[in-house]
This record gives sequence, structure tokens and C-alpha cells, in this order.
Amino acid sequence: MKKKKNRNRFLEKRERFVSEQSGREDANRANECHADKHVEDEHVANAAPDERSIDVFMIEAEGDVIKNEPAGDYVVLTDDKAVCETTARSARGKMSDMRSNGNSKRKRKPKVGKNAKPMRSHSDAKETKGADLESYGKLVKAFFENAAGRLHSWLRGMDFFTKMTWIMVVFSALVVILFFVSTCTAMAERKPKGSERSAGENLINVSVMKMHQGPFHMDLVLNADLKSLNGSVAIASPVSGTLIRNFVRLGDKVKAGDELGIVDASDIGLNYNAAPVVAKSDGTITSIGASVNQKVALGSALYVIEPEPDFVLTASVSESDADALRLGANAYFTTAGDRTKRHAAVLTYIAPFVNASTRTVDIELAVDKSADNVFGLRAGSFVELTIVKSEIENVFVVPKDAIRTFAGESVVYLVGSDGIARRSSVTTGLSTQSQVVIESGLSEGDAVVIQGSPQDGDKVHVL
Repeated sequence: MKKKKNRNRFLEKRERFVSEQSGREDANRANECHADKHVEDEHVANAAPDERSIDVFMIEAEGDVIKNEPAGDYVVLTDDKAVCETTARSARGKMSDMRSNGNSKRKRKPKVGKNAKPMRSHSDAKETKGADLESYGKLVKAFFENAAGRLHSWLRGMDFFTKMTWIMVVFSALVVILFFVSTCTAMAERKPKGSERSAGENLINVSVMKMHQGPFHMDLVLNADLKSLNGSVAIASPVSGTLIRNFVRLGDKVKAGDELGIVDASDIGLNYNAAPVVAKSDGTITSIGASVNQKVALGSALYVIEPEPDFVLTASVSESDADALRLGANAYFTTAGDRTKRHAAVLTYIAPFVNASTRTVDIELAVDKSADNVFGLRAGSFVELTIVKSEIENVFVVPKDAIRTFAGESVVYLVGSDGIARRSSVTTGLSTQSQVVIESGLSEGDAVVIQGSPQDGDKVHVL
């Protein structure tokens, strides 16, 4: 009985000892787990992305990965090693994230053994790439240093004149290149006319004329002769003698009664007898026939006066044109010497009969005597005369080419703000060879097509 009691006591002590040993092992194992987790977290935080993925997502145990689900507080591995459940859950969570992001391909199982090659980390790849870049940089630096040395040696062998010549050549080449580039850029940026059109639109190019009311002249154009009613006036010496005084020069303006010079008619031994030379009309001195102290004869021309111009135009017109003319009609003419300057004239005469030989009617026009109007005119010139047969105020006038015929009516095409041409019927009035009066059918500001051939409803592009 005593032996049995002692044996039971021994078994209890042994069981207590075993349980204490088991508790110590559990505590040590837990501490190791937490320590391993701390070290592993630091390694993961400091590792490169590729290494972190390997260390976190693959817990290596002699080359194998996590296979079993957690049992209690631990995850059982193939080599009976254990890690804490927190690390296992973190690994499983990150692997799940990788699968959800499309990285469902499992990482290859690393080789284990003597011939196994160590895995190349991301940091190793960076170091290798950096070394390659450094070597490339050294090669480039050496190339440029060599080129600079050769250039320096080449320049040292030149004289000053040759160096300056090369500098000018290089500078000129740079200027030409810059000019070419700027010209090409400007041409590329310049938009061609009509480039604003929408793609795919088939637009018709047209020119338009904005309508504004104004006067309309119905003109008669013909050729005419320019004549002067007042011819040149010669001033003769009143006596024989010597021209002792001259008071004028060429180009001077004089009036009738002005004294031009003095002729001494006295002979030797006789009394002094001075005879003045007087202008007979207004005009301009165009000639002086004798110089001072020169002998002159009675009646010889001492001066020539060109009177103030009194030009007239003479022309012939047909019977029909003569019937359309009226006295006092305004006119203008241009000379062959200056087609840009218009000289004013007024219709003063219409013959009451028809010339039997030419079957025309003679007319005559008086030229405005103002100095600016007659400046540059020469009697006998052949001029182009335009007579205003009729004049109408406040009407719309369009070119003849803008008028078209549609279904027996005169029409024009108007361009609206939407860029569409629309046909509009009009009533025409007086016309010339190039213009037509529009009596009705147009309004102020209408845009009438004067060039181009659109149809009603066509989309147009106004040039």
C-alpha cells in the first residue's frame, strides 16, 4: 500500500514536471514566434518590392510553401516548423490581393540543392543597371573629350585668317538654317484660304456685293477733240528803235494794259522818244523776241501772250444718243497723257440738224476754266469723253453679270447669315453696258452674288 502510494506520488510529480516543461516550451515557442514576426516585419519593410513579395507571400521551409490551414495558434509547415497565425494570415491576405489584381500566376518554387542558383533581387538588378549606365557615361565622356582634343589640335594648326573664315562659314550656315526653319514653320502655320470649312462639306466659292442705295449714272462714252477758243496773241513793236527796257520774263502772268517793255525810237541828234510796249490781253508770256539794247523794227513781234485757256470739246453722236442728251448735262474727259485725272466739262450745244454726210449730230462742251481743271491741257489733244445722259438718286445698282434668268424672270442669288444661297426675283430698270438698276426685290444690306454659280439652297463660301 505504501509502495503504491509512493508510486502515485511519483507519477503526479512526473506529470507536473512534464506539464511544466510543456508550458515552458509553449512560452518559448510563442516568444520565438513573436520575435520571428518582428524580424520578418523589419525585413519586409526594408526589402525591395520583389524581395518583399518573396519573403511575405512565400514562407520558405526547405524550399516548400505554406500548405496547411492554421491549427490552433500555429500554421503547420512540411518541416514541422511553425509561425504565428498573424504572419500566416498576412501572407494569405497579400496573396489574395495579388490574385484579385490579376497576378494569379503562382510564383515558381525556388530550387533547393547544391546547383540551386540564388534568386536575383530587385536591388541587385538596380545595381547592375547603374553600373551599366556608369560605363556608358564614361564611354560618352571619353568620346567627347577625344573629339574636343582633335578639334583643338586642328584649330591650333590654323592661322588667324583661316580661323575667321571658318567662323564666318559656320555662322552663315547657322543663319541659313534658322531662316529655312522659320520660313517652313511660318508656311506650315499659315492657313490656306477657306481652310475653316468643315470636313466633308462641298462648298461653292462666291463673291458678294452688299447692297446700299446710291446714285446711278447712265453714261455715253465717246471720243472728242480739245480746242482753244483763244489763240496766242503776238505783241509787236510800236516803232522802230532799240529795246531799252524789259519788264517781264517767260512764264509771267500779265493782264491787258500791263507795260511789257520800252522801245527808244529817237535817232542821233534828235530828242528822246520812248515808246512803251503794252499787253493786249490777259495771259502768260510764252515768248520774248528781243533782248535789251537790241534793234527792233516796226511791227516785229517782241512778246507772245498765251491767253487764259478757254477750251471747248467738239464731238459727234448718233441720232438716238442725241435724243437722250440734254443741255447742261455734266461730263468729264481724260487725256492720253493722264488717264487717271478727270477734267470737268458741261454740254453747251446740240446741233439742231443731222450731218448729211456722217448721219451724226454735232455737240460742243465747255471745259471748266478753273486752274486745276485746265492744268496740263493742250489744244488739239484727242480725249475720251463721258457724258452723263441720265442720273437717278437712291437706287440699288448691281453688275450685269449678277442678273440671271429663271422661268422667264430676272433673279439674283442672295447669301444669308447661314451661308446658304437663295434665289430672289427682282425688277430691273435702266442699264448700261456693265450695270443695271434694281427697282424692286432687294433690301438694304442684302448680299448679292456677283461671281460664282450657286443654285437655290446651295451652301456657299464667301471669298
